[in-house]
This record gives sequence, structure tokens and C-alpha cells, in this order.
Amino acid sequence: MSHTTPVSSQNLLQQISRDRAAGSPFAFRAELPAQPRPAESSGTSKKDSPRKPKQTERTQVSTKADNLPTVEDCSDEPFISARAPKDGLPRYCAQIRRRTDSGPINISKTFTGLKDAKKWRDDTLAQIQLGLLAPKQEEGSKTAPRVCDLIQKRKDKGRSVEKTATQNLEFWINHPRCQEPACTIDLKWFQNAAEDLLKLEMMPQTAATYMTMLASSLKWAAERDEDVPYDVVVRAMKVLWH
Repeated sequence: MSHTTPVSSQNLLQQISRDRAAGSPFAFRAELPAQPRPAESSGTSKKDSPRKPKQTERTQVSTKADNLPTVEDCSDEPFISARAPKDGLPRYCAQIRRRTDSGPINISKTFTGLKDAKKWRDDTLAQIQLGLLAPKQEEGSKTAPRVCDLIQKRKDKGRSVEKTATQNLEFWINHPRCQEPACTIDLKWFQNAAEDLLKLEMMPQTAATYMTMLASSLKWAAERDEDVPYDVVVRAMKVLWH
């Protein structure tokens, strides 16, 4: 006959409580002494070679961008216009257009610094005033691109446009007023072009679309150093559309 030892409910609950406390994350645990770190070997492999932190690379790129010259304000400088930089360097286009007894003079040059552009402008104006700079009449008229030539180049090499925009470009390519040299256009030329559209009984909204395509095409050509007065195009866009 077996003999059993009575176990009270209180002792059983105490045993369960102790077992749960032993596995509880809140139970007290003795901290182990800190183990010494293994000594680093003197030789480093290519795999373990230190890498340049990306933060440092980003900082260097940011510093390089900060060191680039900013576009100076030349809105108060006659015959000089600033162009948006494509490679991070500003461009300043100086263009002189004058009518003399010998004929019209239209000459331009692009610089990376505003100081150089101002010096070239002042020297050129002085030469014109002293009669030292003669206009290129016949030779210039033969080699200077016409407005229709620049619009055709925009149509062939520029970003593809919709069918309606292509029709607008073809309209200006064949327009008699666009057969003139692009270097001779001025604000009055744009106003006459707009009047031509109204004479065709175009709706004002339609005429505005045609004029926008004309001005944007010439602006596209001017930004690629074509012989067209960039400041005239920009001023025409402000006057006609604002």
C-alpha cells in the first residue's frame, strides 16, 4: 500500500508562483561581468577596409554646389540679359542693336561673368559712336538665319509636340513675316505678327496660342546661342501676355 504525502493548496500555489517568477522578465537577474573586447588584428582585408561615409560624400557634393557662382541681377543693365545656367555656370548675353548712317549694326556675345559682359558692351558702344565698327550688310544678311529657319530647327530638333502645335509651327514657317532675319526682330515685329493673326479673323484665344508657339520657339533658339535677340523675345512675352 503506497503512502502519499499530502500537498496543501497553499504550498502548490507558492511553488507555481516561484516557477513563474523565475521565468518572468521582471525577475531579478545578476548581471554578468563585462567581457573584454577581442583585440583587432593589425592586417585589414579589402572586405573589412573602412568605407567613406555617405554623409561625407553628400556634404562634399553640397559644398561643391554651394561654391558655384550665382546668377547676378542684370535687369538694370542695358543690352545685357542673364540666361539660366545649364551646367551650373551663369551666362550673360550682351547684344548691341544700333542704326547708323552706314546701316544697322547687330552684334552679340555671351560671357560667363557679368563684369566681362559690361566691359564688352561699353567698348562696343564706344566703337560704334566713334565710327570704328562698320555694319555687316550684305554678308550678314546672307548668313544670318531667318525666323522661319529657327522655327524649322525647333520643329526638327526640339521636343516632340502634338499635332496642333506642329500645325502652328508650319503656319509660322510659311508666314511672310518670318522670312526676315531673326537678328532684326524687335517688339514691334511681334506686335505686327499678332495683328496679322487678327486680320485673319482668328479668335483671340486662338491667336494667343499661335503667338505663344512663335515666342517659345524663338526663345528655344536663343537659349541655344542662335542669332536672335533673347531679351526682345522675353520682353515680348511679358508685354503681349500680361
